[in-house]
Amino acid sequence: MRIAIVDDDTKDLAHLKGVLCVYANAQLMDLEIDAFSSGSDFLQAFRPGKYSLVFFDNYIGNGLGIDFARKARAQDEDVEFVFVSMSREFAVAGFEVRAMHYLSKPATPNDIKKVFERFLR
Repeated sequence: MRIAIVDDDTKDLAHLKGVLCVYANAQLMDLEIDAFSSGSDFLQAFRPGKYSLVFFDNYIGNGLGIDFARKARAQDEDVEFVFVSMSREFAVAGFEVRAMHYLSKPATPNDIKKVFERFLR
């Protein structure tokens, strides 16, 4: 399974990637994780069917995660989105792009377990 993380904070990005890797190893799950520090870099790499799951921060540089999710959703109806942020300010906006889940930073192993339980259903 291929996953993308889009977050301009390198510490937060590394933390989420680490938690995802620990979960994947414990579940014997093969994950490929692409990390992007800008939404424009993500959109350049994005194409329909490339990612099963994308984790977005709410604020990515000068852009908003919800705006990058809208652009990705316009290209791919099947990709799943999870927003990860310190603020719940954009939680309702996530419905607009059919976000699967919303997590508070820092994501915990239990948070990731819940995401994958929902994703795999």
